[in-house]
Amino acid sequence: MLTAPKLISAILYGGLGWYASQLIIPHYQVVFENANMGFFAEVNAALCMVVGWKVAGPRAGDGWNPAVSYGLTTVVAMTIVSLFAHSFGQMIRESLNMRYDGPFEAVAGVVDLMIKYGQIMLKPDVLVLLVGGGIAMAMVVEWSSRRYR
Repeated sequence: MLTAPKLISAILYGGLGWYASQLIIPHYQVVFENANMGFFAEVNAALCMVVGWKVAGPRAGDGWNPAVSYGLTTVVAMTIVSLFAHSFGQMIRESLNMRYDGPFEAVAGVVDLMIKYGQIMLKPDVLVLLVGGGIAMAMVVEWSSRRYR
């Protein structure tokens, strides 16, 4: 069901995901020698919009202290979903090039890629943005749940 907090959380967390992606791209290109990122930021924004809608939106209205909790939960969920989506896509590309011997090695490859991509994200600018932005966005979502009942 469409509610104002769900819509606002989708928009805000989608924007947060897009901006975090813009910060991650230079770090990624340093590690992978000027790799073409394609629609990296746009895909992350779409995934983060869905996560914001599903995780933060329904929890809005619980209070200001729980807002910090669901803000951080949403950021962790956004990160895991984005890492999985991009790692799975890379695994598919690599499996088409016959890099893996079987399906179990491909699944293990997804986990390895998630760890590899996650390490690229462990930069102070990205972490501060995600933690601070996640809490700030949750406060706005909580305010919107009180304002638009």
